[in-house]
Amino acid sequence: MKKVNIVMAAVCLALAACQPQGSEETDNVRVQADGIVASVAPRAAEVYSAMYPEVDVKCGLSAGEGAVDSLLSGAANVAITARPLTEAETARLKEKGWAVRTELLGITAPAFVINGGNDCETLFTSELADLLSGKAAKWADLQPSKLGDVEVVADSLSMSLLKFVSDTVAAIPEGKVKLLPDSRAVTEYVAATPAAVGIVPVNTIAQVKRYAEMPAAELAKILINPTEPASADFLPGVKVIKLRRDGADKPDAYEPYLAYVLGDAYPIATPLYITTTATVGTQADKYFKFLLNNNTGQKLMLWNSIVPAVTYRDYQKSKQK
Repeated sequence: MKKVNIVMAAVCLALAACQPQGSEETDNVRVQADGIVASVAPRAAEVYSAMYPEVDVKCGLSAGEGAVDSLLSGAANVAITARPLTEAETARLKEKGWAVRTELLGITAPAFVINGGNDCETLFTSELADLLSGKAAKWADLQPSKLGDVEVVADSLSMSLLKFVSDTVAAIPEGKVKLLPDSRAVTEYVAATPAAVGIVPVNTIAQVKRYAEMPAAELAKILINPTEPASADFLPGVKVIKLRRDGADKPDAYEPYLAYVLGDAYPIATPLYITTTATVGTQADKYFKFLLNNNTGQKLMLWNSIVPAVTYRDYQKSKQK
């Protein structure tokens, strides 16, 4: 099994020192997260509850626009989304007297998984586009293959990722994608279906096994320790397609490991955002900062194969020097 060692930069995340007004009627934490972060959002809530048992943290998952809608209605005071709020949405919240703070939470990527018996190893981004759009209806339209018609399956909980792929890679015809309940169902289906290709968030198939299996209370204790190297493994049973850019100077193809997503070698990636309407000093505000802190929530992102925002910012600064 392939492994990539990843070390998170030991720097602190600078948070804004403004003093906004929030939406708190009671001092609790109501999180609604896009299904694209199903691998980490509930886990983060469990860890926080283990660290602070007196705090009531509720975390729900939504497909599509559900997380944004929950924030707008006041049902959530923290939202994790696959896009930032629009100006109109921000204005609606401010009209209610709520402050709005949005920060980059991390960077994730779509992984395109295929059956272990599929001979495909690498694709140009244009070939991936042909596969998803239906222009390449059979695997043999891309390269020699005995497999038949391409079947595209995706995680219905991560509809935002499917929309991102359709918007940026290729317009996927309506009705072409078979939707399954979650990423696990997608990988199980692909493992049993030779001609299928699945679209899932990489963070659902590449996690640090040690931390993924660790009880929340134990994981909470080690968050305060110095960052240690960690190895992320792809789930067994499926293959992940390596992608190469069309017209790239180098012929290398890359899988969506953290280092390749961070370094822009893997050609498709999408940002994740966290927004709160909570008053500074409330429990929801503290949870918002917990997820953005280098030594707590950002570690959880790292161990779930999401590029932490703090690491992404450091990398961008290093490129400007």
